[in-house]
Amino acid sequence: MKNTIFDVKCMAKVMKKLSFYFLLILFFVACNSTKHVAENEYMLSQNYVFVDSARDKSAELEKFILQKPNPKLLGAPIGLYFHNLGNHDKPKTALKWANKHPNKYKFVKNIFSEKQSIVYANELIKLNKWFLSFDAPVIISENKVQRTSENLEAYYKTKGYFESQVISKINRDTIKKKATIEYRYVEENQQC
Repeated sequence: MKNTIFDVKCMAKVMKKLSFYFLLILFFVACNSTKHVAENEYMLSQNYVFVDSARDKSAELEKFILQKPNPKLLGAPIGLYFHNLGNHDKPKTALKWANKHPNKYKFVKNIFSEKQSIVYANELIKLNKWFLSFDAPVIISENKVQRTSENLEAYYKTKGYFESQVISKINRDTIKKKATIEYRYVEENQQC
């Protein structure tokens, strides 16, 4: 008899896969992307460039923008989620790990040898470093926002718009600790 979707073994495989994907999606949805964003700082979520009140999405302008949001895969900043799994305050050596977690160290030492306990601690430290090697949250810098405005202004002047100015505005969301930046190109006589 051929395997069909109604076969018990086939159904079990499908359920295992669906459960795995469900848990994976739940894991990424539950992650807090602003976990490592300090108080009074904001993570950049999007840049907008407006010319004559119309949004300019041209790729040519991207090279003039100094701060870009974290890259996204399928609409989620996966690298940022991995970074947030790491902990900046974790010990950097096996000895410091053993001093910080004496009960865990004794437990591992009772099961394994001293040398294996050190290897275990080093592997946990390497795993933490690996998590932290992913993209950290992009924190908005007022200095970089100003320099980006100057870059865009210089770009528009090369295009022949000598009587122009680029005005930047940071839209902060204090609850989510995220912000967007708007760069608006305006004529000198049309100040907003």
